[in-house]
Amino acid sequence: MEVRVESWGDSVALRIPSALAAKVGLKLGSAVDVMSRGAELVVSVVNRLRSRLETLVGRITESNRHGEVDFGPLVGS
Repeated sequence: MEVRVESWGDSVALRIPSALAAKVGLKLGSAVDVMSRGAELVVSVVNRLRSRLETLVGRITESNRHGEVDFGPLVGS
């Protein structure tokens, strides 16, 4: 899909058609990663999935569980 590069202040900007944005899950305020590969510009949507406590706890195994840590004697009331 061909789009035009436009001016935005001292920078350049691309307008991403809404159908393409919807197809890749891009919304207003979405974070994207921008990088160059030779003469190509690559834009990737950053997926920041929030983990649920149950999911994180479910990943604990005997091999990745650490032992108790002694922080010294109890203090305070």
